[in-house]
Amino acid sequence: MVDYFSFGHVCTKWRSSSMASSKDFFSSVPPLVIVLSSRGKKACFFFNICDGRRYETKLPCFTGKFLIGSSSGYLIMEGTKQDLWLTNPVTGHKLEMIKLLQPTSRVHLNDLTIFASTIPQKDFLVVSISFINVQLQFRRSKDVNWHIYKFPSKSWRFFDLVVFKFKVYALGTDCQIATLSLKSPPSLTLLKLKGKPRLTNFVKFVASDQRLLVVDFIPSLRLEVYEVDISRMEWVKVTDLGDQALFISDMKSSRLCNATKWGGFSNCLYHLTFMAQRCTLYSLAGKVIGSIEIDRGGKEKSPRLNYGWFFPEESYEMDIVWDDKYDVI
Repeated sequence: MVDYFSFGHVCTKWRSSSMASSKDFFSSVPPLVIVLSSRGKKACFFFNICDGRRYETKLPCFTGKFLIGSSSGYLIMEGTKQDLWLTNPVTGHKLEMIKLLQPTSRVHLNDLTIFASTIPQKDFLVVSISFINVQLQFRRSKDVNWHIYKFPSKSWRFFDLVVFKFKVYALGTDCQIATLSLKSPPSLTLLKLKGKPRLTNFVKFVASDQRLLVVDFIPSLRLEVYEVDISRMEWVKVTDLGDQALFISDMKSSRLCNATKWGGFSNCLYHLTFMAQRCTLYSLAGKVIGSIEIDRGGKEKSPRLNYGWFFPEESYEMDIVWDDKYDVI
């Protein structure tokens, strides 16, 4: 993957050729398991679930920071003062960002941050949920400050966020789905969807380029999959994914991928637990159908933990956005 990006940086003609084939190239690479040391974070490993190979990449020093997920090909770290550090392990691009106007002294495990381009132009967006401060914040590349949206009440919660077709969607209490307005002051507009199902609080978005799904998943107990059909404004129950597969982890990194392109199992769910040594496969009926052992490598004192999925096909998504002036904001 690194060689592929290096090829595109040689000259303008090679870059055009690289960008034209990037989507097909990266979709042929399986999702990788992020393996990170629990202490000194100067490097991380990626485990290939298809052939069992491990890859290592150097990182900026992330000591004292915690991985809270991956988004648009970037690893997202949160510090104890809730500063954000983002790095693309394939391209090496880094971004430092001060998060929250009311920082706290600790990181909450349910904090969530997504990072994406919202329009097909040179612009990016960071949206972050703080469960300690009970609020949602977002910031675009052109913004000087963060914009804040406070939850309607302390009982209200957002369970997930996603950028789908250049719009931000929030999944909240009672399975309400809302779109986020980026204007000031920020606002959320609840979608009036027909056929809303009865789901638990263990729901999350799983999206691809063309489909937005909501998955209600409790390992070995419950698996319900619904598609949010924006054109018809309704919930549609999904019982067959065809050649697609769901990839979900406890660290809020998920995606719907075509598993047949790299020889994986389709029409199932790949679940990665935070500290497990294996990836468990479930049928859409919620039954265990197999597992993949994960080689985390190393026998040093600092243990290595599985932190979630990294999707190589997302690595190129932000490539059109970057300019040197955005490296620190």
